[in-house]
Amino acid sequence: MPQFSNSLGVGKEREEEVMSFMREHGHLPIPIPGKFKGYDFFTANTKQAYEVKQDWKSRYSGNLVVEIAFGGKPSGLSTTQADWWIFHTGEEYIFMRPKTIRKLIKKEALRPAKFVGKGDSKQKEAYLVPVETIHRYAEKVHKL
Repeated sequence: MPQFSNSLGVGKEREEEVMSFMREHGHLPIPIPGKFKGYDFFTANTKQAYEVKQDWKSRYSGNLVVEIAFGGKPSGLSTTQADWWIFHTGEEYIFMRPKTIRKLIKKEALRPAKFVGKGDSKQKEAYLVPVETIHRYAEKVHKL
């Protein structure tokens, strides 16, 4: 459990970084307190919901992980209520709508992988989407 707590803390740090970025670009982000799986924050001025996904390993693996199930239950892309996903790669923010992610998965004929992630106790099911594919479909990419 300590590893999950650490991961959660890192996730909150990334959310804060992204919200700061959004403020710098004229948005009014409001974080969602407590445990809410639908999204991480929304912006008051656009009424859009955002989910932040940190995947720094993508710099080495060349793939972004798009989770669809965890422990046999739908999660991630399968359950998101966000209007936007923001992938934070450590080098850039990649903005995508979940419907665009689903479209690219179908169009590129990707197949999900099953694995137990570092710090996880249960198996996850996820698409390993090449970063270059994500870039082709992304609505916006902002280099850090």
